[in-house]
Amino acid sequence: MHMSLAYRFSDEHQTLIESLASKIDTNAKCNWELRVYSRDIRTPSHELREVTHEYKSLQSDEINLDVGDTILTELDSIHDSIDGWYTGFSLLNGKIGQFPGNYTFKSFSEHKTWTLVKAVPMIGKPPLEKISLYENVPDEQGSLDTPKELSFLVIRHAERVDAVMGKDWVNNCFEASGKEKILKRFNLNMPDQYVKRRSIYDFKSDPPITEIGRLQSTLIGKGLAASPLKISAVYSSPSLRCVETADYIVKCMAPEVKSDIKIENCLFEWNGWHRASPPTFIPPSDLKEQGFNIDVTYTSEMLAFDLMESLNDYYERSYKFCQSLIEKYNRIGGCVVLVGHAGTAEACIRKLAKKPTLSQRDFVAFINKVPFCEPILASKVSGEWAAYHPPIPKLWHMDNKKFDIKLMTDLQS
Repeated sequence: MHMSLAYRFSDEHQTLIESLASKIDTNAKCNWELRVYSRDIRTPSHELREVTHEYKSLQSDEINLDVGDTILTELDSIHDSIDGWYTGFSLLNGKIGQFPGNYTFKSFSEHKTWTLVKAVPMIGKPPLEKISLYENVPDEQGSLDTPKELSFLVIRHAERVDAVMGKDWVNNCFEASGKEKILKRFNLNMPDQYVKRRSIYDFKSDPPITEIGRLQSTLIGKGLAASPLKISAVYSSPSLRCVETADYIVKCMAPEVKSDIKIENCLFEWNGWHRASPPTFIPPSDLKEQGFNIDVTYTSEMLAFDLMESLNDYYERSYKFCQSLIEKYNRIGGCVVLVGHAGTAEACIRKLAKKPTLSQRDFVAFINKVPFCEPILASKVSGEWAAYHPPIPKLWHMDNKKFDIKLMTDLQS
């Protein structure tokens, strides 16, 4: 049994809602909780659309539509569309692209963009066991001041270029100059310089972070440097966006605690996203030569990528890597930093906490709610692993929307 507070209801429904609320038996044999949710910050500028018909993408800038999926659709793309095609974000597969609007309908189920932040027992016995990583927290903020044993700080990479500039950003920011491609920076949030690699087209599947992403990483690094956490090691996914994020974080550490980054393939995201075109990563030695703080003596525990990996395989891969870290650092203690992807914290911590793994739909729903550069602390308290907010101040900032000069056509000559 559960009760949700009504919102956005018409005035004529006020009496009915009050009547229904008065009939709730608070003495019933159930556990009451006050739950606090946060809403996806993109929701005000987007519209939720439910998929009614299946659609298979035909172009690289399109997304698949599966019945039952929900698309977080940009309002501007709806208003500006002249052919009925919109731009949106699939809550099922995490992809961004265009889709036919007539295969969907407007949905008012905004709860799909909510994330549970806190659940507080209100009446009766303690709440039933929750399948949640954020339980049994030691204080009202869900944070842990200073872990007494080995802990993991799992950080999602910072803002990535393609998430802001679109899938065709590589074609738009490099132009031919003779036999070479030179950088054309069409947006101030694009990097002012790029790492050298075999081909610029490798950036399509392995993009860098934006200028805002660099600032996000630096701010998290400064927060980490000022925190009571004692850093024992820093590991990163081989993805360039993760390596760059880790590098900016490491640069903020004091010289005596600075740790070279160990590139670990186990931290790469679920291979199910890349079955069609696996990314090509920059070798650690090449990154080192270009000034990154890389431990070139380290050898990844996973040498090959299984492109047919199931989601359960991904959970198992992440869990086994964490187990190996526990064996390696348990005596040393401190905090091991893991810079990865939106699903890294979920994949690494869930099985450590002895919780059932999520279905693909729930997994995708979770990763869609993890912000760029979000740090999540995994620590063992009272003999059990759980997830907490780390002793680092939060990092919040607003979206900077596109401006259409056509709104001022009457002021143009």
